[in-house]
Amino acid sequence: MVHRQTGKLRINKKASLRFGWSHRHPLHRFVVRNSNRILALLPTRSKYLIGALLRRNKPPYALVGPESVFIQVGAPEDTLRSGRSRGMHMAIRSHGGNGPAVIVEPDERSARAFEEVSDALGLTHVSVVNCGAWHKADMLNLFVDPSHPATNFTDGCTDYDERRRADYQSVTVPVDTLDNIVAQLGVDRVDLVSITTNGAEQEILMGMDKIIAGGLQYICLARTGTGYDELVSRLGFDFLSLDDRGYTYVRRA
Repeated sequence: MVHRQTGKLRINKKASLRFGWSHRHPLHRFVVRNSNRILALLPTRSKYLIGALLRRNKPPYALVGPESVFIQVGAPEDTLRSGRSRGMHMAIRSHGGNGPAVIVEPDERSARAFEEVSDALGLTHVSVVNCGAWHKADMLNLFVDPSHPATNFTDGCTDYDERRRADYQSVTVPVDTLDNIVAQLGVDRVDLVSITTNGAEQEILMGMDKIIAGGLQYICLARTGTGYDELVSRLGFDFLSLDDRGYTYVRRA
């Protein structure tokens, strides 16, 4: 069951300052890339301890506890090393319970890094799935920026020009639906799904009908597209709050 903190959960009703500018702007990429490099030099445990204190009453982190089963789609290495990984923070919060922490990441290097940090922190309940999430099983091109993997994207999900695409390496990766992924892991219940990809959110939502029908309580989507409110409303979810990546939605009562 999802860990609820009624009365403590901090609901954001106004747009965060971080959403006031384009995350594609070269200046934004420069600041984030170099900030991540500096933060990566700090001790891992210390970074995540401090980060946990800052996030403890904020969605989606406050919605996760030891009994929670969650899926995090997207776990780039640079965000992980900087101590800002959503998947790692939620894995730490859910440690000690019965539910697995499922991390879905198509970039092989990032997936290995998540496993390494999980092992170093003693998180034995983490399952890292090295593939992409999509609306069907397939093979797709993933564009990878080795210096800033948080900007990786699946072919067709962004409209970068040729100059920007030159920063990326194209690799072919397997993709599958979240429904299939959790079935293969033997997971029979999911409480929260967080999708922080660069433009693939709507495609991924189309591949989780069984998860939703099974009682999914929360959906979190990165702010990379439009029309999310209408889309998740059709799936039976309502807006709950802004969060540090975009939007958190709750299952309609």
